[in-house]
Amino acid sequence: MRDLGTVTVAAFATTSPFNGTLRSTDLAVASAAAGEGLDCSSATFTALAANTDSVRAITLADTTSEGTRVVVGCFKDAAGNVARVEKSVGFDPNDPALAQAVAPSNGSVVATKRPTF
Repeated sequence: MRDLGTVTVAAFATTSPFNGTLRSTDLAVASAAAGEGLDCSSATFTALAANTDSVRAITLADTTSEGTRVVVGCFKDAAGNVARVEKSVGFDPNDPALAQAVAPSNGSVVATKRPTF
């Protein structure tokens, strides 16, 4: 099957849904679908204009654990032929703990030129 389109996602996401961009690369493309681990044979397709970016919300099935997820883009041409494209995205819903800088008390000074974080 020839390439019908591309999927672009950030290399890393911290929330779901997040935006992904679908782009048809073939003038015959009529519709597309995208999602995590999507099965193109049962996907719900929506219209996609040729050579035009379409930003879509990508919802992940598991939003509680971190790891690599596979986003699937499905492209269908006017004849009903379907092409599948996969992209990986790292997912981490948990903000890392950050060290809290302690400010000097009011009216005091410090002898260091550079703050330590």
